[in-house]
Amino acid sequence: YPTALEFAGGGAHRCRVEPFGVAVSRGGTAGQTLVRTPSYPAAPYRLFVGDLPRGVTASLRPDAGRGGGVSHLIIESTPDAPPGSYSIAVLYRETEEGGATASAVCQLNLMIR
Repeated sequence: YPTALEFAGGGAHRCRVEPFGVAVSRGGTAGQTLVRTPSYPAAPYRLFVGDLPRGVTASLRPDAGRGGGVSHLIIESTPDAPPGSYSIAVLYRETEEGGATASAVCQLNLMIR
């Protein structure tokens, strides 16, 4: 199985979540690493987490800034979150040198037990 899944977006930047899959017990917390590779060194960026299952929250730190590096993705589950397997997308939006924005998507698989 792959350790990360990347989708090419409109820009030359990309991201990946490591590890690709995570299991969280209901009422628990897990941390993932999101690796950002910008199209140019000081590119401004914003990160957004896609739809989450009921009872699950996610936060990214940092969720905005400049350049490449690592953001930490924290996933928290309430005790009543429905068990199952979910695909979660993170949108990595970058402002390119000409001022246009481009997005890349990275994904992780979340298992709620």
